[in-house]
Amino acid sequence: MRELRCRNARTRAMAGVAAALLTAPILLSGAHTALASGTPWTVVRSSNMTIPGGQLKSVSCSSPDACTAVGTHLNRRGINVTLAERWNGSTWQRQSTPNPAVDTTPTIRPSLTGVSCPASNLCLAVGTYQAGFPAAIAEEWNGSRWRMLAFPVPAGSFGTTLDQVSCTSVSFCEAAGSFEVNGATLPLAERWNGSAWLLQQTPRPPISLGDSTVAFTAVSCASRTFCEAWGGGNGGSPGPTVAERWNGTSWHLQA
Repeated sequence: MRELRCRNARTRAMAGVAAALLTAPILLSGAHTALASGTPWTVVRSSNMTIPGGQLKSVSCSSPDACTAVGTHLNRRGINVTLAERWNGSTWQRQSTPNPAVDTTPTIRPSLTGVSCPASNLCLAVGTYQAGFPAAIAEEWNGSRWRMLAFPVPAGSFGTTLDQVSCTSVSFCEAAGSFEVNGATLPLAERWNGSAWLLQQTPRPPISLGDSTVAFTAVSCASRTFCEAWGGGNGGSPGPTVAERWNGTSWHLQA
């Protein structure tokens, strides 16, 4: 009987340890993170997208009731056009977005691939379309409508893309992509100062000009003096991985 009582005591002790482990915080990357018990993820349908072929490629929020998602979709004529939708805290609503003037055939395929919203009345979106060669798009949401923005391109380039954008304020954003020159695709970076885009010099990765691709595909800014841009080649034209840092004055290659 004493043995049975001891066994039961050990069982209760082990159960207590197990319960303690289940309720204890989990150590993750050096920080104590409590088990999540918040609201689960749910699928929120876009109520006014009724034509197939839509894609949302990037989203940015400035508050719980102000988010913007961008991408592309097919219009009623079967032509791809840019797409932006706005979250107001309870529903998504499609917004009217401008498109390149040459977007009259299915081959043009304009698409917004990156968006950043530092405030409820400002979002910047970037993307690309095809006009015989890649051509970049930049658009601005001013709180009431979207408009197309002009931006400079490198001298001698015959194709540009803008893939992603990151903003830390209404007067500082970085957009990253690529441009084509002399048979090579090289990293492209542009800065938004609140009223215009400014072309920036990006150091060339250690490649020979020719059939090479080294393109920025991602950028993130923590402040006006710190941004990281990342990229590389692609399956059709492999190239080395590239990482560059913005220090508030210039871009620098990183190992």
